[in-house]
Amino acid sequence: MRIRVHTVDTLTHLLPGDGDDDEATIDVAEGATPNDVLAALGVAPKQNYLLVLNDKVVPKAERASRQLSEGDELSILIPLKGG
Repeated sequence: MRIRVHTVDTLTHLLPGDGDDDEATIDVAEGATPNDVLAALGVAPKQNYLLVLNDKVVPKAERASRQLSEGDELSILIPLKGG
């Protein structure tokens, strides 16, 4: 199945292709989870990224269990800290 993955400029190197685009369509297995996508893109499990699936934040506790569907849009973002 195919999903769309979005990133921000500093993370475009994670996506397939030449690294110039901030989004890509990728193939994932049926039943894949956000953690599966991160692993396929070479993201270390301990790295702290904000994941947004179809405009809703995916809590860390659900990243290994929430199943993706055809046409989903997953954003990988750097969490902002403020003070």
